[in-house]
Amino acid sequence: MRCESGIIDGDIEVRESCNLSGTVTGNIVVTSEGVLQFHGLCVKDVIVRSGGTARLYGLVSGDAINEGGLLEIHGIVQGAVRTVNGTTVVSPDAIVMSGASRKAGGNRQDH
Repeated sequence: MRCESGIIDGDIEVRESCNLSGTVTGNIVVTSEGVLQFHGLCVKDVIVRSGGTARLYGLVSGDAINEGGLLEIHGIVQGAVRTVNGTTVVSPDAIVMSGASRKAGGNRQDH
């Protein structure tokens, strides 16, 4: 498992198993082979592509978008949680400021 911490300027793409803490000033994109454990601050969006997995325990200032993977929200999302496809789980302890939405497709969103 790759571990990253500190300040990461710009976007980051997760293509493997990764434990990430600290601050990301851009978007975080989790690819089909990526597995992300996130404990930090993402200034923009977190996007989970088809087949990817993201478990968010920190703060996302933008949106958390699931395009076909597994997205778990355990922290705070200041934007919206959007499920285009895949499975999205919002923990009872999570805070989502702009709500959660689901588009048509083979997906599930649990609260």
